[in-house]
Amino acid sequence: MTATMDKPHASWLQESFTAYESRLIHYAQQFVGDWETARDVAQDSFLKLCQQEPRKVGDPPGAWLYRVARNRALDILRARKRYPQDELDSVEDTLPHPGTETPDPRLAQVWETLGKLTPKQQEVVRLKFLHGLSYKEIRKVTGLSESNIGFIIHSAVRELRDRLQEPGARQ
Repeated sequence: MTATMDKPHASWLQESFTAYESRLIHYAQQFVGDWETARDVAQDSFLKLCQQEPRKVGDPPGAWLYRVARNRALDILRARKRYPQDELDSVEDTLPHPGTETPDPRLAQVWETLGKLTPKQQEVVRLKFLHGLSYKEIRKVTGLSESNIGFIIHSAVRELRDRLQEPGARQ
């Protein structure tokens, strides 16, 4: 924060950071795949927030921050396509790290099944159920209409339910 920033603006930024930092990192991670890059995406989003007038962003600034993080993450993905990483790095990122806890198998199954949905379904479901955004906020983040968001969520939940009820899906 700069010395020229007024106290209400600084307070607004601090409250925004407290409320959204962790959520933005998790959201960005679904795009970029790794925690460190996701943290960079969140940091870039907050830097842009610092440069904005609160009245132009809206209060609360959640939808605006998610939109900026989404765009930044997509920029990173486009750059990765131009300059692909070593395939070995990608494989190592998917392996469990020694000493980490084994997740609840039911939860792991839901996450695995969620990963089989289309990218658009995954994003909308995560924004709604993991990040708690309203349809209106999701519209601001994704640019989709609220009716389309409702349809995507409905079809995604139905597909998740069907896949989780398939024989062999339960342990």
